[in-house]
Amino acid sequence: MGVKILLLSIFCSSVLYAQPINERYQLGVQNTIFGSVIVLDSGYIVAGLNGMGTAFGWKGFFTKFDLNGDTLKMNEVSSDTMGFDFAFHTDLIRIKTNKFALLATLIMPNRQWGFQVNIIDSSATIELNSNIFNITDNTFYFVNRSVALLESNLDDSYTGLMSVANESSLTTNILLVNISNTGVLNWFKIIPAPNPNEFRLLIPRSIVQKSNGNYIIGGFIFKTSGPPNEERAHIRILEVDTIGNVIHTFTDTTHPMDLGGEGLTLTVDGDLIFGRLRGFWDTQYNGWSSNAQIVCLDSIYQEKWVIEYGDSLNIPAEYNEILPIENNEFVAVGTIYNLTGKAGSLMKFNEEGEVLWNRSYIKIPRLSNPNIVYGNHELYDVERTPDSGFVMVGEARNFANPNEPMGQLGWLVKTDKHGCLVPGCEEFDNPSPIDTSTVEPIDTVITPKPTPAPKIIVYPNPVQNELNIYFASESLALNATAALYSSNGQIVNQWPIANNFITYILDVSDLASGVYILKIINGAEVATQKVVVE
Repeated sequence: MGVKILLLSIFCSSVLYAQPINERYQLGVQNTIFGSVIVLDSGYIVAGLNGMGTAFGWKGFFTKFDLNGDTLKMNEVSSDTMGFDFAFHTDLIRIKTNKFALLATLIMPNRQWGFQVNIIDSSATIELNSNIFNITDNTFYFVNRSVALLESNLDDSYTGLMSVANESSLTTNILLVNISNTGVLNWFKIIPAPNPNEFRLLIPRSIVQKSNGNYIIGGFIFKTSGPPNEERAHIRILEVDTIGNVIHTFTDTTHPMDLGGEGLTLTVDGDLIFGRLRGFWDTQYNGWSSNAQIVCLDSIYQEKWVIEYGDSLNIPAEYNEILPIENNEFVAVGTIYNLTGKAGSLMKFNEEGEVLWNRSYIKIPRLSNPNIVYGNHELYDVERTPDSGFVMVGEARNFANPNEPMGQLGWLVKTDKHGCLVPGCEEFDNPSPIDTSTVEPIDTVITPKPTPAPKIIVYPNPVQNELNIYFASESLALNATAALYSSNGQIVNQWPIANNFITYILDVSDLASGVYILKIINGAEVATQKVVVE
């Protein structure tokens, strides 16, 4: 598995959904980002962007992949007669006609702005492409991604959530729009930032609709005035009625720096679950650090539980999407940061805030590069597949891999129901208890309790192109490392291990055929695994 550069397959796939996928794609000239995914019986539809990495010139696209991850069809949304291009787009949603829709922010070099509703069918063919622009005076323009699109549970209209800035007041505000199923604007509301002199930024992140038709918007307010250590951000939850009027506002001011509101999900009990970045001022680095969290608020916005994830680092990590699944359980997809760059992350948890499992995925660059710069792998969306597995999309940037193009690559990942790229990785989630009826008790006062060796599984083995290495340990040492050795003892690749329950993706396509030894050192414990390269 490597980089796929727009390979159009004309054959139907008979591969089952259980087939794992871990592919990176360049579908345009330079940069490709996969932003959203929909699961079909015949494969996957992905919405994304191609571009040169600048503020202008992004091209939106819809691509259909078969179950192998091969490209069947691609339709690009390029500049129309007004010269509009995509800037950002929402997740694809499945609508009542069994088709799919998204809302895209549009931008032009002359700073006209607008938005566009796209409806596509199951072959990724665009059926509706409706531009709406300049609905307010010219003091407003888009500065952030279009955030979300919902199909109303009361009629066939769509409600879109976006962010706009006012040049005269230097504020960022919420734009809520309602659009007919033919692409005509029904109404819009601008919800202003709370205080132009302090909390000038009101940033929306997600939206859900209640059974009575009202909407709940998740986001945060931000105060940027004063020195950096006096910056403040607070989670803000807004409830609005069916025509966009604010009827209730909740702001959590208990902590100085809370960003987020991503992935807002309404449970059957009326609780709200969303992603949050909790920050604190780090005197060592003289800046804000943050932890990724999943938060649950009850129906009166009281905090019920919080799931902490990852260490506090200057480069924040976050969850972007939360997907309800069966048995009042959920998965959250996003990004974490570690010593080997940003890693895509998938976490399963239940309505009580108990983490059931946690996975992360990252590719390791080749050792031959003299100045190793670890890449970034970020995941933005997740969907369930009929075999109860998960398909995820995002972007990968492997700065030090000579086999891959520079820039952003679209990233498509398909795992099993346990989030495993390596079959059987779930076996290490819960260590088997010791059978005390047959094992003599250990005197922990005199003899320290032994630490089990780290667990590793590799797949596939034998391997030709990319090796997936799953690592798990009951205790992760600060100096844990992994290395791959040739049969004569030469190190052909090595890297630090900074996370537990992680899959490392290693390119072995340039290695000579033969037997190699993977060795992981976790403190005083060592684990080895034979790897056969064909």
